[in-house]
Amino acid sequence: MASLSAAGIGSGLDVNGLLQQIVDAERGPKESQFTLKEARLQAELSAYGSLKGAVSTFQLAAAKLKSSISFASNTVSVANKDLLSATASGVAQEGRYSLEVKSLAQSHSLASIAFEELTSVIGNGTLTFDFGTTDYDPGTDFVTAYDTYTSFTSNPDSSSQSVVIDNSNNTVEGVRDAINSADIGVTASIVDDGSGYRLLLTSDDQGLANSLEITVQDDSDADNLDAAGLSQLAFNSDATNAEQTQAADDATITVNGLSISRESNSITGAIHGVTLNLLSADIGNPTQVTISQNTSTAEKNITKFVDTYNELVTLFNGLTEYNSETGQGGVLLGDNAPRNMINQIRREIGGSINNGNTYTSLS
Repeated sequence: MASLSAAGIGSGLDVNGLLQQIVDAERGPKESQFTLKEARLQAELSAYGSLKGAVSTFQLAAAKLKSSISFASNTVSVANKDLLSATASGVAQEGRYSLEVKSLAQSHSLASIAFEELTSVIGNGTLTFDFGTTDYDPGTDFVTAYDTYTSFTSNPDSSSQSVVIDNSNNTVEGVRDAINSADIGVTASIVDDGSGYRLLLTSDDQGLANSLEITVQDDSDADNLDAAGLSQLAFNSDATNAEQTQAADDATITVNGLSISRESNSITGAIHGVTLNLLSADIGNPTQVTISQNTSTAEKNITKFVDTYNELVTLFNGLTEYNSETGQGGVLLGDNAPRNMINQIRREIGGSINNGNTYTSLS
């Protein structure tokens, strides 16, 4: 049987509407309470997020004060910046030095004869590269009209390296690519000097002890010493078919008159804690190198530490204070967690340590 409804019959009143208004009136305070509670929780969550961010920033600032490097950095000034640049570590001592750059370190370079085409065939066989100290006179003056290869002393820190040249890579371009692909400490390039394409072989490392000796097993004509086939790249005590275009050399400097040699133009240890990067030589014209203490880094880090701590305390006070005039309290008023945190930080900052030094506290 269908249900019957007689609400308001005979009175003309909207009883259903009145009942709905009564329900809504009773529900209103509850919804307001939930809305208020949600808003407060959102405010507390936002406050904790702000507090966490301030603490993280303070931690980063404090971490920079942990290392002694922050308080022991140095700067180096060079009077003639065309000669060299320099950097100093924290262990460097303040001082002034007269520094003369007598020579720069160089890599050994050898060049082939000129070829008409990049695809010109050089020859087949095996190229063997050794690294060491070469006693060689190219004989370019009137006294020594002929070159003289006196001796070669192998570098014990470098091993012999070989590259096989066959029909797949026996051209000027092919030999270049084969040497570079082998990654043996030698860089091959092609230079057009106007007479043709010349294969240039250069030691990757500078210094007298890293010059090249090239021996050849020539499969083209079975002669490892003649100026034909692959043997035209030979450079050793038996055959100097390749032309020396740049001799290997060490860098030579004087520091307050004391002579120092290194195989690289980046010199460490000549002045304790200082790295010198040589740019050019100028014999007879020393330059002044001055090492001084750099306090700007320490000052910047300490200022950041103080600022971030004050920002953290200001934020904490704003979140936990009670304003008696307005009767309003901070979002985290009465919350023990942030108060315990700030109290712990204050204890650490205000405390002292027994480190045996003059300064035992931040104050």
